Amino acid sequence: MKPDRKRFTYSNVVATTALVVALTMTPVGAHVTTEFGHLWKGHIRPRLATAGDINAKKNPVHWTRLKKVPKTIADGRDDVVGYARIIPTGEGSTSTIVPELSKRVKQSHLVVVDNVHCFKGLPFKPRSVAATLGGNGVGFADTIRAFVGTGFSCPEGTQAIVHIQNAGGGGNFGGRAFTVWFN
Repeated sequence: MKPDRKRFTYSNVVATTALVVALTMTPVGAHVTTEFGHLWKGHIRPRLATAGDINAKKNPVHWTRLKKVPKTIADGRDDVVGYARIIPTGEGSTSTIVPELSKRVKQSHLVVVDNVHCFKGLPFKPRSVAATLGGNGVGFADTIRAFVGTGFSCPEGTQAIVHIQNAGGGGNFGGRAFTVWFN
């Protein structure tokens, strides 16, 4: 024969709530709060405040003491593998990469087709790409889209695309300066 199990009832919930409130308002509850304060200030907080080596066996929970951090993150190097500042130099099919504001992305990697910026021949395989508009003439509603792969009228072998659209919905509008990052 199975034991008779009671269901949660309104009176059980009210009684449990009253007990919890009573314990937290009494010296017993105060002791728990004081004890936790002691544990936090005397033991937990100091361990969390001490920086450690990533992936060390005795790490407490702290961002510098995480366990099983992937090596590509734990090495502390910037995960951006390339970036470029691009300035439009003509209407529709020409833009210039600013060398002093770029890393591992050169003019030879950029092909502009119908105001769409296609990147090919990069010395790395992009996993993701991000871009932001900047410079003179940027409208508040202009949009920039960046993605890995090919599309639009980009040539074969394109690795990533940056597409800028005019705020008025007038289609491609590549005449905006932008910065692109690859990782």
